[in-house]
Amino acid sequence: MKNFVKKKPQYIKYFYSEFSKQEYFIDIIKIEFPFNEDEVKGFESNNNKNLYSNNDCQNILQDVFYDSKVPFVFLSAGMKFNNFYNSLSLAKSSGIDFTGFLCGRSIWYDAINIFSCDSNEKFINWILNEGKSRLVKLKSTL
Repeated sequence: MKNFVKKKPQYIKYFYSEFSKQEYFIDIIKIEFPFNEDEVKGFESNNNKNLYSNNDCQNILQDVFYDSKVPFVFLSAGMKFNNFYNSLSLAKSSGIDFTGFLCGRSIWYDAINIFSCDSNEKFINWILNEGKSRLVKLKSTL
């Protein structure tokens, strides 16, 4: 696993470059961040051995996407909400030109217990308040 984590930026760069080729006729690419959320200092994690600082992540983002030819969006890929938000913020501050994001679990994962253990009313309330607030917060990174 450690080898994959260290090589993830190379893999993401390769796949973005490959699928940006005109022969694929791709209009937009959905892609993960080129770093693992558990390896970033200051992100929510059970791992206390971080490989990357925020500055490292910005440099990785610039290296991977500096010459982007095909628009791309970042996938949340099940990241914790705050880590996904922080990753999007890093992407914006790095100056790369990303189009947006696709996000599911990162927004609603924390509501699973409410959905399964509490009332529909509490779940709908969570969606209308916390869920909506999270979406608005993510949109602020664009």
